[in-house]
Amino acid sequence: MRPVYPSKTFPNLYTLVTGLYPESHGIVGNTMHDPVFNATFTLRTKEKLNHRWWGGQPIWITAEEQGVKAASFFWPWVIPLERRILTILHWLHLPDDERPYVFAVHSEQPDTFGHRLGPLSSELTPRLLYPPQLDNPLREIDNVIGQLMNGLKQMNLHRCVNIIIVGDHGTSDEPSTQHTYGC
Repeated sequence: MRPVYPSKTFPNLYTLVTGLYPESHGIVGNTMHDPVFNATFTLRTKEKLNHRWWGGQPIWITAEEQGVKAASFFWPWVIPLERRILTILHWLHLPDDERPYVFAVHSEQPDTFGHRLGPLSSELTPRLLYPPQLDNPLREIDNVIGQLMNGLKQMNLHRCVNIIIVGDHGTSDEPSTQHTYGC
């Protein structure tokens, strides 16, 4: 997948779930100010919940409009990722008329650590013999995906469920030198 620009988390996540570019769905940054409404959208305020910012229709709404049950654990930090996966596995045991058939799950890892530590950090880079006692975001996400796959195998669903794993944007190392260009 190629990121949309600006290559920020929310424009890319909302593009993934709507199929629209930021100029069409309206989420053009993680922080935005609208002078018409005199309002600022940020990830840390309730204003992000105001529908005026969100154009387009996410896949779970489209699914529900077609009579398909959907569930979303999209917003980070509210529920631990392990709990989200266990909840999905629980939902898969529900009777057909209650069970969601479309799930969207978001993990803030390893993006959060990538921003904090840098993309080339040895703390982020997985190694074959990485000491298990150290927290490693890539190892953690790998373990959670393994938990999902093991649960699907136990239910004999691992060959009939479509799973798409994507990142919301890439990260590159920036040199520490600053260049100033004058006219």
